Amino acid sequence: EQYKGTIDCFVFNYIENKEIKDKDKSELQIYSGSGYKRFFFRNDLNSLTIGAGECPAIYFDYDFNLGRSVICDTFNSPSLTKETQFKIKKLEIWAPVIAHD
Repeated sequence: EQYKGTIDCFVFNYIENKEIKDKDKSELQIYSGSGYKRFFFRNDLNSLTIGAGECPAIYFDYDFNLGRSVICDTFNSPSLTKETQFKIKKLEIWAPVIAHD
């Protein structure tokens, strides 16, 4: 149950911005580590948690079927989803690639 990660971790979502002329009117909002809590990332056999356990920015159960997102002190972020609890239909996982010379 040990948390991993550094202050460089972040979470994000898209928020509606009616001033944007693009058809989807959404804007990327990034929430960086606040420094208030250092609970960035944790996983075990039952779940994956990003953000403090009692108030995760995002939480997935062990089989990636159900999730939850609430206001999170770790990233000073709002809930990242419309509904606090949700069923996962699709999941994308991104990872940075570091180019080596």
